[in-house]
This record gives sequence, structure tokens and C-alpha cells, in this order.
Amino acid sequence: METRRFFIKSTIFAAPLAVALLVEVLLLPEDAFCYRCWEALKAASFKQWLPGPFYPDRRIARSETGDLGHRSEYAVTRKVVWETDRFGYRAGRIDASSCAVVIVGDSCTAGSGLTQEETIAAALSRALDLPVYPYAPCKNLGYLLHDHRFHPEVIVLQKIERKIPRLPRPADRAGTRLSLCRTTDEAVILMDRMAKMAMLRNTRSRIRSALGDGVYRLLTGRERPMPLPLAEVGTDDRTLFLQGAAGRAEVGADGVARCVERIARCHEAVKARSKQFVFMPVPDKENILFRRIHGAAEPTFLTNLMARLLERGIPCVDLQTPYREARARGIEIYQSDDSHWSAEGVRIAAKALARKIREGVTGTRR
Repeated sequence: METRRFFIKSTIFAAPLAVALLVEVLLLPEDAFCYRCWEALKAASFKQWLPGPFYPDRRIARSETGDLGHRSEYAVTRKVVWETDRFGYRAGRIDASSCAVVIVGDSCTAGSGLTQEETIAAALSRALDLPVYPYAPCKNLGYLLHDHRFHPEVIVLQKIERKIPRLPRPADRAGTRLSLCRTTDEAVILMDRMAKMAMLRNTRSRIRSALGDGVYRLLTGRERPMPLPLAEVGTDDRTLFLQGAAGRAEVGADGVARCVERIARCHEAVKARSKQFVFMPVPDKENILFRRIHGAAEPTFLTNLMARLLERGIPCVDLQTPYREARARGIEIYQSDDSHWSAEGVRIAAKALARKIREGVTGTRR
């Protein structure tokens, strides 16, 4: 009898939550309770059952703010469009099998904080007049090398500066995630959205914020300052930094040597498949804008790394030099409220990368 009562009470208590969850995943759009397209479309708990890192065959158009200044006075609202293909990558309607160039990268290649036409794949495609595929985010180059859906002439390995020391060697065997069918994908997406519990997390965050505002107002008689999550404010009182001076550690000679060896392994793995390899490190925001950080010194990691890579004959793109030159002319390479590059930063990178590809690949010469 007691067990039955407990079951009934538990059911009554859980029923509103279950109904709310069903309404969220069946009736509301995927980005209803997310502040960025990234969180709305990124596969989470069931990503091993989906063909790529994002939900496939999706298009979202919305306004969003950067990853550092959300719900703060530093937030900058921008309109973005996200389009994923049937493989779950942010490639829009591009035919993957026809892409001469594939960029294997992180959130910079995926285009966090940028609209579809501002991503590095779109910008490079315009510069080369060739289809370019953004295979990102992807932690290991081996996934592409063992992915028989793609047959590129050129493989570009892009890494944000702070992630280069953790670059893994290409996996000898890396399983490609393949979906069984469209219906299966949609079922997995529903389960993944349920596991995210976006509405519950969003509601809990808003309740905590409202309670905090009320307590602060009661104790001080003033409105609570807007929060500033995950960021350090620059000396210009406008630019936000993910790491800042305290969070940025310089890489020594031994660390640079290890990075060179890891990149060399990637180079060799691509050459073994008779394809052209290009390494493109993207400087951290803290690198190019170090003068805006309290107590920061000029970084030397990328300068030393590029010198060693050139000594080894590994094709690479130097973005640090054109970025510093552009910065001297007053061009903003990065978004002020985000840790990623701006559309202008992408344009400069695409121009430099296109030049490097034309130099090394006969099939792409114009």
C-alpha cells in the first residue's frame, strides 16, 4: 500500500516535468532555451550515434551574443545563420565528396560566433573558387583520414594557439560515426535534447539570477551589476579575454619541440595518402591583443613554433604577422565579447591560406 502511494505521489510530482520536457523537444525549436546556435545544435550525450558533431540537416537563424559576455553589459548582439549538412557538419549544402579542400579544425573552423558566410570554409571557398569543407570540431586528424566520404586534394589542419600543445598524433584507426537512416537520426536527436534539459537549466539559471538580484537590492538598495562570466576585461574596458595574463602560460623550448613532432606526424600521415598538408595555427586573442591585458608580455610561442616548422619543411600559414600588421592599422581581428576571431580575421586568414595552397597544389592554381 505504501509503495503504491509513493508511486502515485512520485508520478504526480514528475508529471509536470515530463510534460514540459515533451513540449520542449516536440513542439519548441531546438534553440528555444539556448543563447547560441552552438549549444542548440551540438550533439552531447548521444553524439556517438550521430554522423557528426552537430545535429544533421538543420538551419537556424537567430540573434546571439559572444561566449564571454553573455547577459553582461559587454554583450554584443549579432544575427547569425547556421546550416548543417547530412553528415552533421556546418557545411550547408556543399557536396562533401566534391570538396578539393577540407579543413580539420576546432571551434574556429566551425565558426563559433560567426554567421554561415563568414566562416573560414566559406571565405576560403570564395578565395579559391573551389568547394571547401569544414570538418570541425574534430580533435583527431585520423578521423578524416579514415573517413571514406571525403576525397580532398588538400587537408588543412587548423588549431587555435592554446590547443596546439594538446594536439594528438593521428589515430591509426579512427571509427567514423555513421547514421543508420534519417529516422534513426531524428530519434537520437530527440533523446539528446532530452538529456540536455535546456529548459530546466535555463529556468534554474534565471531563478538564481532573479534571487541574487533581489538579495543584492535588499542589502544595498542598488541594482546588482550585470555578471561577467568566464572573462577578464581588457585595459580598454571593452574587450573580453578568456585566459588573460594569469591564465596564459608560455611554452618553453621542450614544449615547442614536442609540438613540432606532433605536427610532423600529422604531415607524414597526410603525405602517406598522397595529399597536400597545410598547418594553420590561429593566434589566441591574448597573443595579438596582449597590450590590452593587464601585466601581459608579448608571447613568443607561435614565433618559435613557426621557425621550427619551416626548418622541418612543414607547410604552414603564418597568421601572427598579418594579424599584428592589421591590428596596427586599427582592424579588429577578434570579436570583443567572444574568444574567437571576427569576420575580418577570417578574411585575412583565408587570403593567406589560399596563397599557401596555390603555391603547393598544382590542381588549385588560378
